[in-house]
Amino acid sequence: MATAGPGSDHEPMTSYLAAVVAATITLVILALAARRSRRWRAPAGAALEPVGGGEPVPLRRRRLAVGRHHADLLIREPTISALHAELVHADGHWNVHDHRSRNGTFVNDERVTGQRTLRDGDRIRFAADGPTYVFRSGSAPTQRGRSA
Repeated sequence: MATAGPGSDHEPMTSYLAAVVAATITLVILALAARRSRRWRAPAGAALEPVGGGEPVPLRRRRLAVGRHHADLLIREPTISALHAELVHADGHWNVHDHRSRNGTFVNDERVTGQRTLRDGDRIRFAADGPTYVFRSGSAPTQRGRSA
């Protein structure tokens, strides 16, 4: 019985297969590294601070659904729609999208139609008489503690 070893007819095929396997492993490693580097990271410190006290709501994911049912930020008030609004991070900015809620979403007392880009310090109110939050982008210093 013949064996494949040095000097056999199978040596070129074995070398070729080893090179193909090595190249495939390299491509898989590079693809995984590229995928990992594209993974979204939340801006440090981005949050919604409830006006009147309470724990800030950190913005750790690309989307934050706001509503009365099955939402990331649950607001159990009758003026809040089941899926009222959504905060979305896109192109380096946070945006608020109103999901055609009956009682509206407001930024600095202006009703949002569709979407609006948020700036650090913007006041977001869900429904005309609903809870209000201050948006903190995490990238700009806050004005707290500064004197004029």
